[in-house]
Formats: sequence, structure tokens, C-alpha cells
Amino acid sequence: MPIQAWVIAFLLTGLLYFLAGWLPFRYLGGRALTSSLISLHLASPVILEKIRDGVVLLDVQDQILHVNSAALRILEKEPSFAGQPLETLFQSNSATALQLMKARAGRWDLQEKTPSGDKWLDMTFSPLTDKQGKHRGQIVIFRDITPRKLAQIQLEAANLELNARNRDLDRYNCEIRTLHEMSNRLQACATVEESYPIIRGYMEQLLPAVAGGLYICSPQRRCLELVLSWPDQVDLAGEFEGRQCKGLVQGELYRSGSGWADESCGHVAGQEGITYTCRPLIIEGVSMGLLHIFYPTAQLSQNQFEMALAVLDTIKLGLLNLMMQDKLRQESIRDPLTNLFNRRYMEEALRMALYHAQRTGQPLALVMADVDNFKQINDRYGHQQGDKVLVQVGQLFLNNIRRNDIACRYGGDEFILVMPDAPLQSAYARADALRRELSGSPESQSGPEPISLSLGVAAFPEHGETAAGLIGAADKALYLAKQGGRDRIHSA
Repeated sequence: MPIQAWVIAFLLTGLLYFLAGWLPFRYLGGRALTSSLISLHLASPVILEKIRDGVVLLDVQDQILHVNSAALRILEKEPSFAGQPLETLFQSNSATALQLMKARAGRWDLQEKTPSGDKWLDMTFSPLTDKQGKHRGQIVIFRDITPRKLAQIQLEAANLELNARNRDLDRYNCEIRTLHEMSNRLQACATVEESYPIIRGYMEQLLPAVAGGLYICSPQRRCLELVLSWPDQVDLAGEFEGRQCKGLVQGELYRSGSGWADESCGHVAGQEGITYTCRPLIIEGVSMGLLHIFYPTAQLSQNQFEMALAVLDTIKLGLLNLMMQDKLRQESIRDPLTNLFNRRYMEEALRMALYHAQRTGQPLALVMADVDNFKQINDRYGHQQGDKVLVQVGQLFLNNIRRNDIACRYGGDEFILVMPDAPLQSAYARADALRRELSGSPESQSGPEPISLSLGVAAFPEHGETAAGLIGAADKALYLAKQGGRDRIHSA
């Protein structure tokens, strides 16, 4: 019984020592813990060994008095640091940080290299004083917070990635809205020409690093002409033949530069260090134009490149829609054989021209022309030869009239030319020049029979104040020219 009492007393004493060391650390602040340790005669090593966190006691010269086993285990060190500076317990590159921590007591996070890898330590530096307030040293308490720190780092990285994705999503949504806005504005255009400033503005807004231009096919010159470019003073070919663009030849998107085809198109020859894209504009197998963009290879990310393609596709659809509308409009107002305006368009245009002349008092003239012996040519050589004659006469008008003149095929082999702001004398002289141009043309004389025109000229208001009156007067003058021997002109 006496032996059992002694054992129980020993165990209770050890438990009190343990609680005296553990409870202050877990439930008291740094200064309360320091006071508790001082009250236990500078923390008995037995008590320090019971603490699961690393504890280092320093004397007044900042030399190590004691390092508990938890500190050695965390730092993966051998117990041989008594009497040495605190810095010797840590890596050499931590010395500056440790000196700062000692000078400014408080709580710090320190990344320390150990044999098993980097560890994050939560360190608390507290001065030790006795009951009289005399400085007796310093206590350093630290614990391994590596799992928590790594989780925090991963969380911060995830937050950064999430924020970046949110920014990308916001930018993408903004770009989609802008594309939709551009598409709506292109659809609201009445002509292709109205779309030019819209295309330029949105290209500079959506793709500021990209330069380029829009080419439109010119049937008369049989080439593609530059009608729009961005930004200002960009170096692009003013015109080129369609066969010089591989995109037009292949009838599909063509890319050249970094990671794409090495062979360049003829219209961008000599431009080194760039990546470019050609997007053909094709309607029913007919090339109508070309969208061409280029940029320094290093200045466009994959996302920006995909956005560039989306912008090109949106512009392409808008332009093709406008071109198709224009094509249908032209087909509804033009004669398919001669490409002159048809009778329906002429009647409306003449009505508007007469209204303008009446309102402003400006002159207006009307010329009616008829191909001499056309029925004979048709009967002898067939309709194919007759069509060639009509096409030749139509081309004569297209090539030799003013911009505001209106040339149309009135019906069969008859043509009408409306000449706003032209007095009778000027219209007569211009009509006679057309007659002589056709009669003197080698092409008109090289066929089975020579081609000539008879023409009648009438003017507003001398010969009529309505469309029907003017046309009737010009028709009578044409009849007189025919009666006079053909290949001549007569005034009403």
C-alpha cells in the first residue's frame, strides 16, 4: 500500500507538470505563456519536452539554451545546438528573416528547407522577463503548418485561375455582344458601300493588333480593287488579279505564316515576319471580293486568332447578304443581255428626272436609238449573232455616257438614253458622237454586216413635259432618221 501511494503521487506530480506546460500554450496568449514559463523557473526541460510544438529558449545574448525534441523533429536536426545562435538551427538563407523576427517580436510565417523538403512554419517570438521585468532571454515557438499553407496556396491559385476565367468569360461575352451588334448594323445597310465604315470601326475595336483590307471584284477591270483598309496608312496592294490569291483560287480560307502554309499569295509578296489570312467572298461560285488580314505572328494569341476568324465570318456573312441583295436588285432593274437598265427602271428614273427638272428648271434630254437592219441580221445570221450586236451596242452606251446618264434597253433593238441637265444641242452632239463611234469601230465593221444606229433626240420642255410626251417625240424623230436613210440622227 505505501508503494502504491508513492506511485500515485509521482504520476499526479508528472500530470501537473504536463498540464502546466500544455494548457498555457494551447489556451493562453504568447505573453501569458511566457509568464507561465518564467514562473516555472525558465521552463523546465521536462515540461518543454511535453509540448508538441517546437520550442527554442534563448538567453540574453540570443544564444540557444534549449531546443525541445519537437523542434528537432520538425527541422529534422540533431540535438547539438546549445550555446549557438538561433540562426544555426535554420538554413543560412533564413538568417536575415530570423534577425528581423527577433528584433520585432510577434507572429511570423517562415518557409524553411529541410532534408525532406520545404516546410512552412508558424513562428512566435516572445521576450522572457522575470517578476521585476528584467530581460532574461527569448522564447521561440513554432509549428509545422505546411499542409495548411499548401492548401492555402492551392486555394489562392484556384482563386486566381477562377478570376482569370471569369475575366476571359466577361471578355468573351463582351466580344459576342459586339459581334452581334456589328451583324445587326451590317444587316441594316442598304448597300455594300454603307458597310465600309462599320467594318473598319469594329475591326479596330475587336482586333486592334490586326491590320487588313477589303477587296471588291471589278468586272470592268477584271481585278480586285482595295475599297477599305485599316488602320490608316497600312501597306496593301491597291489592286491585283484574282489568280494571285490562293484563297480565291482554292475557293476557301487560306492562311500563311507561322504554323501555316509557307507559300505566300502574290498580293502580299515581300512582307516578311507576318501571318495573314485571306477569306474569299463567293456567291454561287462567283468571286465577289476578299477579306484580307495580317499581323505580326507574336502579337496574336490563339484566342485572339479564333476571334479574328469569328469576326471575318460575321463580316463575310454580312457582305455576302448585301452583295446578294444588290445582285437581286440589279437583276430586277437591268437587262440580263446588255447589262443596261431595263424598261421598268427607265420609266421610274425618267419620272424622277422630269420631276427634278420641273422643280429646278434644269434642262433634260432623251435620246432613242435603234439598230439599223437588225431584223435582217437576225433573220440571216440567227439570234446568236443578233445578241452579239445588242451586247456591242450596250457596251457602247456603258463606255461613253456620263455618270448621271441613264442608259436602258427599251425593247428589242431599241435603246433609250436619259440625259439629266443636258440641253438639246448638247444631247444632239453627244448622240451623234455615239453614232460615229459605232460606225467607225472596227468591231462593228468586222461582222457579217456593218452595224449602225439611227437616233432621235427630244428635250424637256420643248418637245414634251411628261415621260410619254418625251418618248413619243423622240420616237417620231427616230422614225424621221430611219426615213432619211439610216445611220443618222434627227431632232424632234
